[in-house]
This record gives sequence, structure tokens and C-alpha cells, in this order.
Amino acid sequence: MKKIILILITMLLTSLAHAGVVENLVVDIPFDNPNNPFVDQSGLNNNGQCPAICGISVPGVIGNGIQVIKTDGHKKIKLTNLPIQTTSGAVTTVSFWMYADGPSSYMPFGFGNFDLFISGGNFGFNTAGGDLKGISLVGIEKRWAHVTALFASGNAGASAIYIDGIKQNLVQKKGNTGGRLTTTTAYIAGWGEYYGPEHLSFNGILDEFKMWSRQLTDDDIANLHADELQKKQQHQALLIYDINKDTSINRADIELALPSFVEGTQINGLDVDTLLITGILRNMT
Repeated sequence: MKKIILILITMLLTSLAHAGVVENLVVDIPFDNPNNPFVDQSGLNNNGQCPAICGISVPGVIGNGIQVIKTDGHKKIKLTNLPIQTTSGAVTTVSFWMYADGPSSYMPFGFGNFDLFISGGNFGFNTAGGDLKGISLVGIEKRWAHVTALFASGNAGASAIYIDGIKQNLVQKKGNTGGRLTTTTAYIAGWGEYYGPEHLSFNGILDEFKMWSRQLTDDDIANLHADELQKKQQHQALLIYDINKDTSINRADIELALPSFVEGTQINGLDVDTLLITGILRNMT
């Protein structure tokens, strides 16, 4: 049986963006620099902070992503002095690619007591009261999902979540999700400084984190997802070659097979026995 390797080739191309999505962008951390993955590219220097090595660069959906180091004592990335409005009714938007590795309790992002929470097979807003208002994790976990969340300060009920550009119907899954204010300090991949630095560290991979100091419209979010999807397709190419014969396959043939490339696919008569899953090579035997 032929063995085939799928190699993720990252092409660092100039990002494309609609003007409406760039407006009021205050944080843009793509995690692409392995030596300093928390650098903000918005031009406002809102770099992520971590007093110790809290994450490692791993293959992401576009270039590199970030994965929290489970053996380290600081398992989140801190953002401070954010130029956002935190008064009641003000809306802050965040977006990121998320590869959630299972239904356990953890937080990909949060403003202290107002956060995005994964618990009991659900994903949604949490206000530090044993609560969760959101959606089922079914269909989202163990794949790259593009998340956009509107945080309405003081009113979780007016907040919203979009998955892959589509607005979700949020349901009260647990407790009562009340009103919490956003804050000028926020955390990526963990829950603030409450209950110690290890609490609710994100279990999975995050990529392409962005924050806006305004509410993105439905059109903005549709454009944003289209841009992210286009970057994903442009920045990733699969080179397949047969180990035994060292026979390269034309990249154009691979592009024709995407995004419907699945186990069992044949390209140029070669069986694909090794799949690329979330940018990590995992042998299928």
C-alpha cells in the first residue's frame, strides 16, 4: 500500500481585508512569529503579555497558531490597556480561528468575568456564575472553526456569536447569564487571574486573533469570514509525494481537490493514506 505524506506549505502572503473590517481594529495577533508569537500587528502595539513561556507555535489554519503549554504555570495571554469602551451598552468584537480539542471546561477568550466558555459539550458566553448561554459544540470541536463574538458590555443577552460567518441562535444551556461589563484587560486562552493562573486554560489551538472597538455589522462579519477563508486557501497548499517513488504531484491537481480533500481521495492515481489534520501530520495505518 502506497504511503503518501501531506505537507502543509505556509506561504506568507500579504493579508487581504475589506476596509470596513479594518476600521477600529485594535488588536491583530496572527501568532506567526515563533520567537515572539504575541506581537500585535494592528499598529497600536497591543501586544500579548505572558510572564513565562505560556504557549508554543504550532501549525495553525493560516501560518502558525498558538497552543498553551500545559506544564507551565502561566497558561494564558494577557492584553492590557485596550482602547475600547467598557460602559454599559458598548460593544467590542473579537474573532479568531479555534480548534477545540474536546468538550472539557476551558476558555478561549475573556474579559475577566465576561468570557467565551466551553463546558459540558457547549460553547457560549459566561458571566462567572456557573452559567453558559450559547450553542452545542457538536460540529465545532476537532475542526478549525472561525469564531466572531460581539461582547455587549453589561448585557450578555445582547451579545452574539457567529461561526464561520453565520449568526448562531444562542440558548441558555446552564444557569443564568446576566450582565457583566467588558474591561480594558482581556485574556486569550484562559480565564484571567481568578482561581490561579492555570484555571480553565484553553485545550486546543487558536489562530488569527483580532479585536475591534466597535460592533461589526452582519456585512462586516460576512466580509471578514470571506477574507479569512481566502487567506486560508491562499496561504495553505498541499504538496503530496509518494515516499517510495519520491514522485511529486502538481500543485494544481491538489488545489482542484480542495476543499473536498478527504480520506480515500485519489489524485493522479495515488491513494492518500496519510491525512493532514489541523496542520499536524498524523499517520493513518
